[in-house]
Amino acid sequence: MASSSPRMYRTTSYADRLDDEGLDHLLDESDDEQFKWEGRGFGFDDELGKAEKEREEQRRILAKAVKSGDVDKLRKLLKSVGPDDVVDLINEHDGKNYSALHYAAASNNVTTVKLLLKYGADVNSVGAACRQPLHLAAAASPPKESKKGDSPRKTSVVKLLLSKNANINSQDFLGRTPLHIAILHNNSTAEGVLLANDDIDINKFDHHRATPLVLACYYGRSDVAAVLIKLDAELSGIRGFDENMDTPLHIALRERHLKIAKCIVEKGIVNGNITSLLTESNRNCVEPIHEVVKGGHRDILKHVFKECSDVSDILNRWDRNADTPLHIATYCGQYEITKMMVKKGADLDSMNKDRRTPLHLACAGNFQTIAVLFVENGADLKASDDDGLAPLQVAANSKSLDTIVALLERLRNLDLQTAGGRNDCLGPKLLEWVAAENKADALQILLQHGTKLHGVKENDVLGYILDAASKGHTETVVALINWNREVLKKRDDRGRTPLHLAAEAGREATTNELLKARPHVDETDVNGFTALHCASENGWVRTAEVLIRSKYDINKQTTDNQRTPLHLACGSGHFQMAQLLIFKEDADILLLDGDGENCLIHAIREGHENVARLLLSHEKWRDLMTITCVHPSSTDNTTTPMRVLIEHMPDIAIYVMDRCISWQNKTRLEFDFELLDDTFSPWRLRPKTAEKDANDSHISTANGLEDHHVITVASVSLEPNGLTNDGADVSTDDKTQVDDDGVAPEGARKDDDFPYEENGRLKKYAMPYTTKASEIRDAHPLNIMVSLKRGELLAHPLVTSLLHHKWTSNGRFFILLSLSFYLIFLLMLTGYVVVVPPSFYARSANTTTGVRWFADGEERWVEDGLTPEVIIFGLLGDWVVLVLSIINLLREFLQLKSYGLSYFNFGNLLEWVLYTLTVLFVLPLSDIQYITGIHIRMDWQWQCGAVAVFLAWINLILFVRRFAALGIYVIMLIDILRTFLKFVLILALFIVAFSMAFYMLLMNQEPFHRIQYSFAKTFVMMLGEVDFGDIFHDQNYLNTENTLAGGEEDFFLTNLFYEGITYTIFALFFVIMSILIMNMMVGLAVDDIHAIQQKAELHRLVMQAELVMTVQQALPMRIWRSAVICRKVIDMDEELTGLSKYYRAYRGYSQHVKKAIARAEETANMVKDYNSSRGRQRGSRVDMTQEDDSNNRFFSDMTHRLKVMESKAAEECEKRNIELAEIRADQRLLRDRFNGVEKKLDSFLNALTDIMEGRAADAD
Repeated sequence: MASSSPRMYRTTSYADRLDDEGLDHLLDESDDEQFKWEGRGFGFDDELGKAEKEREEQRRILAKAVKSGDVDKLRKLLKSVGPDDVVDLINEHDGKNYSALHYAAASNNVTTVKLLLKYGADVNSVGAACRQPLHLAAAASPPKESKKGDSPRKTSVVKLLLSKNANINSQDFLGRTPLHIAILHNNSTAEGVLLANDDIDINKFDHHRATPLVLACYYGRSDVAAVLIKLDAELSGIRGFDENMDTPLHIALRERHLKIAKCIVEKGIVNGNITSLLTESNRNCVEPIHEVVKGGHRDILKHVFKECSDVSDILNRWDRNADTPLHIATYCGQYEITKMMVKKGADLDSMNKDRRTPLHLACAGNFQTIAVLFVENGADLKASDDDGLAPLQVAANSKSLDTIVALLERLRNLDLQTAGGRNDCLGPKLLEWVAAENKADALQILLQHGTKLHGVKENDVLGYILDAASKGHTETVVALINWNREVLKKRDDRGRTPLHLAAEAGREATTNELLKARPHVDETDVNGFTALHCASENGWVRTAEVLIRSKYDINKQTTDNQRTPLHLACGSGHFQMAQLLIFKEDADILLLDGDGENCLIHAIREGHENVARLLLSHEKWRDLMTITCVHPSSTDNTTTPMRVLIEHMPDIAIYVMDRCISWQNKTRLEFDFELLDDTFSPWRLRPKTAEKDANDSHISTANGLEDHHVITVASVSLEPNGLTNDGADVSTDDKTQVDDDGVAPEGARKDDDFPYEENGRLKKYAMPYTTKASEIRDAHPLNIMVSLKRGELLAHPLVTSLLHHKWTSNGRFFILLSLSFYLIFLLMLTGYVVVVPPSFYARSANTTTGVRWFADGEERWVEDGLTPEVIIFGLLGDWVVLVLSIINLLREFLQLKSYGLSYFNFGNLLEWVLYTLTVLFVLPLSDIQYITGIHIRMDWQWQCGAVAVFLAWINLILFVRRFAALGIYVIMLIDILRTFLKFVLILALFIVAFSMAFYMLLMNQEPFHRIQYSFAKTFVMMLGEVDFGDIFHDQNYLNTENTLAGGEEDFFLTNLFYEGITYTIFALFFVIMSILIMNMMVGLAVDDIHAIQQKAELHRLVMQAELVMTVQQALPMRIWRSAVICRKVIDMDEELTGLSKYYRAYRGYSQHVKKAIARAEETANMVKDYNSSRGRQRGSRVDMTQEDDSNNRFFSDMTHRLKVMESKAAEECEKRNIELAEIRADQRLLRDRFNGVEKKLDSFLNALTDIMEGRAADAD
């Protein structure tokens, strides 16, 4: 804010600068005994000579006589001293460096002075502080005047000294002349004598550049000042100002010595330099004209204006702050002076350093008469200062209400004709600014004079309340309401009323004042938001409390998306706001918005865990969880709160599952599975919306369902890679069906909405929410846990109990049944391969001569005849294998037709190859039988069989991966294989390098004779089969072989032609391939195994869940629906006997139950704490500062971010095979510290709440 006043400067006081030592002590006779003469000792000494003692006595008598004025005694002394010694005695200085004449002049004794001068005293003797006797005479106190008023002694001393040629212009150590000292000591007689002397320099200045006139102006010595002015003392210029560049006129005006100032002005007028006198600037850029108007010296200014024809140069002079005399006069409230200057043409619109005009200063100082004067004479009302404020805005800002009233009354309107239209349309701008700046007093006055404000429209004034309400300008709001209650109905472009804006900005006091005016509390904006919606969305708890006390409907829904204040508070993460709304008696926390989402979904999707936990601690938590909404990633899919919690808030999902376990009466443990297994829950049905087209493109078959493949018990076969029947539709023999949207068709059974019996079993006519098996599987909460690897959720007692139930109900039976069918297929195929001879054993085979065998073929295949093994595997086995292979091929074909592109994966392709090769292998394509009923296989058939039996056993390995006990090792093997495949390129490059080298150097030897042989041999050598002796030492050491000329081919086939290079490359091969690479592959494998072992529990849980879900999808609905229950009860009083006891002990049943009970008790206590503190949270804590809510939001957001960071870190580490142990430790440490801070803050808030409640109770 710019300053509202010109800055004034004052020079240093002359009393401080020109301190004069008092001279009265020179005449003090009490120090006679201490009288010391310059250069002598300290008083009398018995050892001094007689002459010296006599000299000392003379000095003592001289000093005493001079000081006391004893002329006779002085004359007698001077006569007694010899003529040669008397001058020395008189002019000798004492210990204070003063002579006898100094003392005589100080005593102003003319007789004594004459006597001393007669005997040769030095009239210009320089004493202490460079003072001469004339300085002391000028400072001497004059004696009391006689009745006639004369003072001959005083006059004669100064005259006497001057008559003896005393230096009238001599200066002491401060540069002061006798005239300076006479003025300082108010010695008018000495001043007259000195000024009468022709040799005096009246413009002599001291060390502070003070002339005698300057001193006279400062001390108000008008008589001497008049004489000095008359003698043409310098009034300006280099010899006229002091060290502060103050002229005599500056000082006289500042010290308010008007008589002197008038004399100077008169002299200036006479000399014709009055303008320069008034505009002489000092060091602070202050001019005498500024001092004139500041001091209110109207007579002086009037005289100047009268005598000067052109005063424009005087009126527009700036000081260092660019203040003109008119600025200064206005600031000081000098109305008459301002009026005089205005008449003389002073610039009304001149701006100072702060860009303020005189009118600004008049308005700031509430000088209404001056302001009116300026406006009447055309001052610019639109001029803006550095803060962008016009004069009237400055008046409002300074609460200069009288000035505002005066201007309004005087001008009638702000469109001044005298200003040439410059000030038109200021009314609306002024009102708008006053309202915007919350100048309520000024606003009231302006509104009272509204008819006199030109250009002001009532509708514009009504709109000012919107900005005031938003900014919390309560006083302005009250002023506008008192002016016209119609302001309450004013709306902005979004249809928001003042109450909306105040609530949106959290202006509690403003909201309260608006409610006192009793507006329509349920008014909504264009989106259907009430004021409570606005406060809730922004987390203003205390504002919302005020609105709720005014009977606001806390369940009112918006028009655009049907959201309640609670939806907005939860979506924004405002913990205390949600707490306030949830626990209100008339609050309906189950309301759904236009997207079918409740408040819990909003909190979950925005990552506000604390709000979600608060909602789930409510008594209606289960109702919050049992809704279906559109999935955020796809509008075609639906989801539930439980699924969203699993995806985004696993910790809250654990809390929900804890609440699904109840421990009743310490004897009854109940598990509630409905939230985890909700396929048949009625709330999972997606209702048809208004936007749903009546002519849906969905086409049903004759039985009311889409075409689908029915999987029978005989064809149950689980995919070896764990992926099962993606996209296959579920078949059910129930007579009640549902369409794709989960809506029961016409005529469906609707007698009971709840699909479960009292014992928790599924009712006969219960309907699934969809018929698509792929949708059921992919969207199942258990499958989401598996896909996201939520080990902490899979290990929860509720999940393990559900998995155990599904497994024991029908999962283990059908998985073992499927395994049995596959083992029959594998056994028959393997047995057939064992009992049937290969085609290469037959030397010849035709229908005429039969089969002739190589080696022991006759003995092995023919002589024993039809043994039981041959009958079972040879005669019957091929047909069993063929039938099972064809059945499985048909199953794969139907799956391909149903699933489309999603069918293709490694496991399905492997089975296609397996069963196709098996069919080709067992088909009797040859007419030749070596035993009746058993045909010889062709060469290509036998090769197909070799591959088929290999794949069959590999498929069994993949099959057993689903079993937790064995599956972990299969996973280890697969991970090691993946790692090897990443490294195989590097390994292949090394093998190629060494193979090519060995091929060139050892081509003559059989293992390296061909390039392909060299590759194979090199690979085998890497595994350890080096054959070093055969390669390097096949020749005998006697070297008896001759050369090739002798025809010895053995020499060529075994000789080593280039020993040096061959040995070198072999050594490199041994080090790199056999040592380094083999050990590196072992290390990679060990690392993979270690990583899997660390996550063994997670893998076990994942495999267990995958197995259960795979079995469920593979079975028809009429079978797996029997495993669906909504709850399971364990009676702890039930006694177990027989095998059940040992089986449960083997399965860890007691540990499972203990863990479930512990979680149930912990959650029950937590909910109890929430409910017990509900009153406090609703009462005193809500009344605490609204910043508490921001703390909750902060902790909620930070917790969510920590979760995201942990998830991303785990994913990256898994992708890059990085060790997680250290990272996990750091994450745990960070989370523990963060939780510690949050707990401390909660403890502090609870303690503060208790203190506040205690004080409230004491007050009651």
